[in-house]
Amino acid sequence: MSEYKIPCELIQDLIPLYVDGLTSDVTSSYMQEHFQTCAACQKKHEMMTQTIAANEDEVKIKEQKEIDYLKKVKKSSRKKLLIGFVSAVLIILVAAFVKVYLFGYETDSYTITNFKEDRPNGSIIVEGTFDGTKSVYCRFKMVSQKDGTQKVVIYGCPPSPWHKEKNFQFDIPIDSIKQEVKVDDATINYHGILVSPLAHNLIEARNPYVGDMPANERIAQLLNIEDSLGPYENELQTEKTPYSWTLNFKSVVTDSYAFDKRMESYASLLMFSIDNLEKVNWTYQEKFPNTIRTHKASITRAECAKFVGELRPEIKSPYFCQELIYYLNKAKYPSN
Repeated sequence: MSEYKIPCELIQDLIPLYVDGLTSDVTSSYMQEHFQTCAACQKKHEMMTQTIAANEDEVKIKEQKEIDYLKKVKKSSRKKLLIGFVSAVLIILVAAFVKVYLFGYETDSYTITNFKEDRPNGSIIVEGTFDGTKSVYCRFKMVSQKDGTQKVVIYGCPPSPWHKEKNFQFDIPIDSIKQEVKVDDATINYHGILVSPLAHNLIEARNPYVGDMPANERIAQLLNIEDSLGPYENELQTEKTPYSWTLNFKSVVTDSYAFDKRMESYASLLMFSIDNLEKVNWTYQEKFPNTIRTHKASITRAECAKFVGELRPEIKSPYFCQELIYYLNKAKYPSN
């Protein structure tokens, strides 16, 4: 019979549990006593403890490596995410910069100041300005409409080294016009014939009866008669033919020839725009070296026809109206 209370085989079977701390206090006490008297079991206990410790260290090292790797992956992912975010923001900013400063934005904050024909080069020159706004001119393009016509779209942008001029000028090639192109309130047909905003406005403001004085004044305001020739008072004759409109100017005139030529042109446009207006009269004070006399002049529809063509009420063509405006522009008066 063995001198040990507990056989070594049983102790050695229990060593793994003892090392893991899974034995009871009583069993652990017996085993500790056994280790003090049994070198073989003590050695096995030490070896198993070292092995388990080594395994634990290895596991810890492996786990730490995995943790470090995960941290590295996480850090790399964050870095990639940050780079991606920054790149996306930069792309958006660059796109916005290009859109705003290089391509511009569609706007109507401009004024068309002049149209000129460049027949030798087959184009219409459009001039304008962005005065009164923070924007400057960027570019223009022609856009097709559903009805087959075209429209000029003008783009503005903030001032920059690429675009910094408020005044602009661009050419519209006549051969690029399919039917008609609209530029602001003006139109140009495929023959290159321009109809200005004034012509369109006069067509819209047409008045069938000269007795409608507010409608008459609307037409006179469109023509800027007062700004050109000075203030005046109105007289109408609507009781019998020829129906007439008399403008009594308060101006003192030294160049009566230029004044009358200008007024004749205005009269042709007034008779074009007022269907039953048959005669236009005007008066003003004419200055001579030693005196001032009242000057009276007039022109009838038939007399206008001699230099602008027949002004029949049924003629409502904007192109004909534009020809009358061209004639008006040639009849300069010193005040304009």
